[in-house]
Amino acid sequence: LGYGTLAHGEAVAYGIYFALQLASSRGLDSGDRRRLEDLLGRLELPQLPRPAPAAVLRAIGRDKKAGPAGTVWVLPTALGSWEAVVLEPEVVAPALEAFLARHCAAC
Repeated sequence: LGYGTLAHGEAVAYGIYFALQLASSRGLDSGDRRRLEDLLGRLELPQLPRPAPAAVLRAIGRDKKAGPAGTVWVLPTALGSWEAVVLEPEVVAPALEAFLARHCAAC
């Protein structure tokens, strides 16, 4: 983890992809997810390097939005709507594994 591999906007776009994945498990309509992912797909993002999932989880745990119960995530509930939810590392970890498998170059 660090700076230099991705431009800031690319990292933000991947964060949105991950938020969409988390939101899908909480009931985001699959059509809304597809529409937003199609929009992000137009950016022609580079593949992510394969980070160690444990290192990513540790970094998430140090984020300013992390607390004893978990980390606050801002997730879409529908197009134009969102909610802030606290998700425990036990919820985020398997989603992170699936996300990395989908978006990493050497996964």
